[in-house]
Parts: sequence; C-alpha cells; structure tokens
Amino acid sequence: MKIRRSVTVSLKFSTEDKKQQIESLAAEYQSVTQQYIDFCWEDSSSKLNKETKDLVKDTSLSSRFRSNTLRLALQICNNTKKSAEALEKEATKPEINGTLILDEMFVFISLDAPNSFDGWIRLSTLNKGKRIWIPFKRTKVLNKWLKRSFELVHSVRLRKYKNNWYADLILEKEVASRETGQSLGIDSGINKALSLSDGSYLGSNYKYYTDKINRKQRKSKAYDRALKERDNYLRQEINKIDFSSYKVIFVEDIKNIQQKTKQTKRVNKKVRKLFSVWVQGKTFGWLKNKSEENCVQFTFVPARHTSQTCSKCRHREKSNRHKELFKCKQCSFTADADYNASRNILSVGLRSLEPLS
Repeated sequence: MKIRRSVTVSLKFSTEDKKQQIESLAAEYQSVTQQYIDFCWEDSSSKLNKETKDLVKDTSLSSRFRSNTLRLALQICNNTKKSAEALEKEATKPEINGTLILDEMFVFISLDAPNSFDGWIRLSTLNKGKRIWIPFKRTKVLNKWLKRSFELVHSVRLRKYKNNWYADLILEKEVASRETGQSLGIDSGINKALSLSDGSYLGSNYKYYTDKINRKQRKSKAYDRALKERDNYLRQEINKIDFSSYKVIFVEDIKNIQQKTKQTKRVNKKVRKLFSVWVQGKTFGWLKNKSEENCVQFTFVPARHTSQTCSKCRHREKSNRHKELFKCKQCSFTADADYNASRNILSVGLRSLEPLS
C-alpha cells in the first residue's frame, strides 16, 4: 500500500518580486476557479472538456492552468453536493479561497541545490514560458520523512496565512500490508476517547480535557494551551496500542456527524457544546498514520446504527442504549455502550472484506 505524508515549509525567503508573482498568480487562479464553479454549479452536466474550458475567456492563465482550475471546480461542486445530500439539506454554491493546488505540470521540487537553501520550488507563473525558483529550508519533519525513505511528489499546495506564503509538500512511500495479525474495531466517543473491540479503553480522562477547553475563552492563550494538552494526551493514548499485533483496524466513518447533530438538534445544548471540541478527525488521522507506519490496513466503515445494534444477537432498537449502558431488549446482552459499538464496527468491517459470492 502507498502511504502519504504532508509537510509545510515557509516561502518567506522569496524576494519581493517573486512574492508579487505568487500573489498575481493566486488572484487570477482564484478568480478563474470561482468562475468555473459558477458555471458548473448552474449546469450539472459540465465536464472537463474544451467546451467548458472555453467558457472563461478573459484571463491571463494558460490553457493548462485553466484545465487545472476547471478540474478543481468540478471536484469542489461534486463534493459540496454530495455532502449536502448526506446531511439531507439544500446545497449552497461554494466560494473558493486563495489556495493553489498544483501538480507536476506547474511545479518541480529540488533538494539538491548547492547553496544556503536546501530546497527550491520551480513554479510556473502568469508569464507564459517563464518560471521562478522559490527557495525554502528543510524542516525537521521533512528531514524525518526523507530519512525514512519517503520520496517527494512533484505536487504542492500553496496557501497564504497571516501575510506569509507556505507550501504543503507531499511525500509518498510504498509499503507492504501486514498479512498476519488480529483485526480491531474502534469506536470514538465524548466521554471515553476510544473504545476497542478487545475490551480496552483509551482516553478515559478525555472529558476532563474537553471540560477544561470549554472553560477557556476562545482564541486566548489559555485556550490554545488547553487544546495542545488535549492533543498531547490523545497522542499518548494512541501510542499505547500494540500495532504490531494487528493487520487491520476498522473505525467508524464519522463524516457529517457533527453537522447532522447540530442541524437536527437531536441532543441538548450542553452535549452539542462538547461536539465543538470533539476531535475524531484529528484522532483518526493520528491513528491512520500510526497504522500505516506499522503496515496495518486502516479502514473506515459506516457508522449507521452501530450504537443501537446488539453485537451479540444483531437486534437493533433505539432503546437498547441508555447513555453509557447498552442492554439488548431481545437477548438481554449488557455491556458498555461504546464497547458494544466497537464490536459492531469490527463486525461490519470484517463483512466488508469478505469476497462477493
């Protein structure tokens, strides 16, 4: 399997002229992408072809750049509509930000320059045929992945943050998936961060950290410190997993859960406040990285009804679960609700791997 890592480097060493060329390119790139989004949003039959590309005429972007922005616009429109459908709400036309996503047609990354800078990005500009070389210095994180035999992909995301430009570099490495070992299902929660299908729990003190965050004023230094404490705690808990014992790990696909909960107001305000610091996305990202580093397959499975279904007899009923307790109305199986859900996640995951008959 192929694993990817992302590393951010600063472009602050660029000359003012080069920074201005990046600014000009970003402004035109954003403008054209938004125009394509406007066209594609109104006409769902739009495709990546010359007819659609020619809808935008008054631009200094090259034909290749316009193809790139059209491809991005189609992807954004499709993803926005799919997300709205999953949330069962009306889709609204997206607005593009100033981020540039460029592949090998527009960028080349060199790490072999014999001067004070150990990295350079060659970038195409609005001036056809003219490219600029943007210097950067390697970070500790970049050097770490390079030492582990990761290779740079000639693709980059350029973004601006607080008046400074940054480049997100992509590194790849091909590894063989582990063929032996056990399978594990993991459920995430608000009180206990992670519940494992082997009966163990990680992050039992997670609610302490969420409560601490909620007591702080947002965007304050104390709030930022509390966020870092929570993240460090979760990483330490994840490191307790013996990844060498497993060949596949299943987790619930929690995409859209927060939005749906807020939209339908299925829970009270106090519980919804906990969702604001509910960090499954980050947690699963760390889990995925650790799994890949240990050649463990990491798979998402549908989260639908895993908390209502009995993992013993498969009976599904909403009243099976009461807060942290699960008790089946049919077979009387009783267990921690999150543990029961993790067993269901494991079961769904294993069924998804079975060959179709």
